[in-house]
Amino acid sequence: MGKGAPAAPDPVNTINQQTASNRDTAISQAGLNAVNQITPNGTLAYDQIGTWADGTPRFQATQSLSAAGQQLQNTGQQTTQNLANVAQQQSARLGGLLNRDLDFSGLPGAGSVSAAPQLQTSLGSNDFSGDRQRVEEGLFSRLNPQIDQQRQQFETSLVNRGIRPGTTAYDQQMGRFQQGVNDQRTSILLQGGQEQSRLQGMALNAGNFANSALQQQYGNANNQFNQQNALRQQSMNELLTQRQLPLNEILALSGQSQVQQPQFGQTPQTGVAGTDVAGIQQAGYQNAMQGYNAGQQQLGGLFSAGASLIPLLSDRRTKTDIKPVGKLDNGLTVYSYRYIDGGGYQIGLLADEVKEMHPGAVVTGNDGFDRVLYLEAVA
Repeated sequence: MGKGAPAAPDPVNTINQQTASNRDTAISQAGLNAVNQITPNGTLAYDQIGTWADGTPRFQATQSLSAAGQQLQNTGQQTTQNLANVAQQQSARLGGLLNRDLDFSGLPGAGSVSAAPQLQTSLGSNDFSGDRQRVEEGLFSRLNPQIDQQRQQFETSLVNRGIRPGTTAYDQQMGRFQQGVNDQRTSILLQGGQEQSRLQGMALNAGNFANSALQQQYGNANNQFNQQNALRQQSMNELLTQRQLPLNEILALSGQSQVQQPQFGQTPQTGVAGTDVAGIQQAGYQNAMQGYNAGQQQLGGLFSAGASLIPLLSDRRTKTDIKPVGKLDNGLTVYSYRYIDGGGYQIGLLADEVKEMHPGAVVTGNDGFDRVLYLEAVA
């Protein structure tokens, strides 16, 4: 449907041009950001000391202290040296401290682990079906004689009223009687099931109570175990603290950090935006694509009326002169056609094909013909 889309920009060429532009921008930024600083505590100077292998300028920052700052620096270094000398003298004590083994014999013992309880996980093999059967048999033994007597009386009553066996009226009356009998038998079966459920519930409650007691007992044992271990851990920590305090003092003296250096202000940063070579080329490509897409919008415009919540008649049986003209992104074929009832050519989908891919996009009208919800079909 028209000539092909324009070719995209060459990525290799775009990368090379963008890299060269970024390098030139970075060199300019580095030169602008190399601002010398002069403070009461000293100076910070930037100098170009040559170039890197690719020709990029190479800078060096030199920090110089003021006379007062240099004196503080010398004093701080001397103080650090004095502390290091003290640490060296005290380090002779390390041998004596480390040669003494830690004695944990007098500490509280650790707690003993309790085995997890064996919980009941089933009701066993007894499902109480035997109890249910006994209840049902007992109730049926009382009901059956009554039913037999009631049936005989009912049959006699029907004959006395002139309703003879073999007639439709007789069969209907006996059917209603039998329905009542079935209701009574069903009631007995329900009572038997209720009794079985009651017995199962009692067994389940008993098992749950026993399991709860075992778990509570196990939890109490674990609490005692944790308390005993916490007491032992606290005692060990106190013993280790007595051992570590002198070691930490000696190590602190020997590991004194250097005296704080004078702090200079943050070097101002001047940002120069690099040329967006890739963006420029992409913009040109998009402009070319807009011209291409304009030609494709004709087909999309034909669907704009249908891309709504109103189902449009799309049943194959209502159309003639059906010809494929293209495909949607989801694979559905677009056809040109005329309605059998008349009118010019139109463009759209066929309901039977839409139903295979998106059944929810097809509805059937009261006339028996299928209609398409285009908003669902083209999704």
